[in-house]
Formats: sequence, C-alpha cells, structure tokens
Amino acid sequence: MGTGLTLEQTPLQRITLPNNLTIRNISEIYSTVGEAFTSSFSLCLDIPAGAQIDLSFVQMIEALRRQARDDHKDLTLAGPVQDNLATILRQAGLWDGLEADDKKFWLHEGVAQ
Repeated sequence: MGTGLTLEQTPLQRITLPNNLTIRNISEIYSTVGEAFTSSFSLCLDIPAGAQIDLSFVQMIEALRRQARDDHKDLTLAGPVQDNLATILRQAGLWDGLEADDKKFWLHEGVAQ
C-alpha cells in the first residue's frame, strides 16, 4: 500500500507527505519519517495544501519534535501551517498556548523566509 510519500536526497532531507495524514496511515508515515531521521541531521516536512489531517498527525509531529530535540537534530515544516492544521491545533487546545519555539515551528514566526 503506497502512501504517496516521496523522499529527496539532499543535505537537508525533505519529505513530501501524502494528502491523507490521519490515523489510517499514520503508523506507516511515522515509520518512513523516523527512518529518514535516523540517516539525516536535518529534516523538513512538506504538508500538502488541503491535506486531510487529524489529531494523530499532530501527536506524531510532537513526538518527532521531542525526538529531534533529544537527538540534537533539526525538524522543520516547509511552510507555516494552513487552516486545516491550524483548526486541529485549536481543537486540541494547543493553539492558545504556543510558546516561542512552537510559534517558530508551526507558524514560522521569527523565521527568515
């Protein structure tokens, strides 16, 4: 079963995620992203516009952020969150409590574009 994940081999490894970022395939996505992280110092996730997203995706991202922090690696998003992901962050109660590093990660606040 293909999920639509594509990997680019560059100094900064970029992963283009599939359109379905839900509980149905989050385990496979996590495995692929985790595998890429073991061989890369810096990983950038590209979330397609209009992707289907649920809370399992946010949980996966937060787990990867903690792993990156613990392993002294860099995890970024290709761009600031779109409305669909912002809605999930709000529903999860994470939006209002975003700290500076969270705003940098999710919203790209303070990031040179």
